[in-house]
Amino acid sequence: MKTRDRQPHQAHHDRRHAALRAAVSRQVRQALFTSALGGLDDGAAPQDRSALTIPRALAPIGPAQLASRHPGGATARQQARALYERCLVHYRLALRPADAALETDDVGAAVAAFVAANIGALHGVRATPDVLLRLERQLGAVVRASSGWDTADACERQAYFEQMAIIAVLVSESSKQAEAQGPAAVAHLKRAARGYLTELLGLEPDALTLGADGLALRTPGG
Repeated sequence: MKTRDRQPHQAHHDRRHAALRAAVSRQVRQALFTSALGGLDDGAAPQDRSALTIPRALAPIGPAQLASRHPGGATARQQARALYERCLVHYRLALRPADAALETDDVGAAVAAFVAANIGALHGVRATPDVLLRLERQLGAVVRASSGWDTADACERQAYFEQMAIIAVLVSESSKQAEAQGPAAVAHLKRAARGYLTELLGLEPDALTLGADGLALRTPGG
């Protein structure tokens, strides 16, 4: 009976999480194609921009959610969940260690890392620290302005952050391995990166790149 009770509850959270992704996606697309990325900036001076942070959950949510959609049986999903949990730990310890003392997670930073990792895998463009900071400001403002963010509860916001952070690490680490494994592995990774960008942010991957101002539209032939 408990298993049956959980299924509608999980389906409800999956629908709400999908709605949040869709709302952020719409906001990003609108910003991208309005005033040539000017809409990605919230207009505030750098010192006036506050990070988009959320309280850190006591237990992770994202690894189980991602693993539940993993192909294969129970063993494959269990292995995937363990991998995703390691990715989340790596993200927090290696990429955002200062957040631990604050007991918060920075959503803008996670989305920036996600976008940078996938565009890097797809186009070979690497984000410098300055570009990554610019991305954090851009995308944090976009998520904050999204209608879905205002209506999302704490669980949905945490799941969104965790999934972005996990995939950022997964793609970044896979990029290093793919380069050593050869063209077939690189091609597989590019397909995955294109799929992540399309599914989770609704972006047209081949139209995007990274520049001095952060996220940018690729020029024809660029």
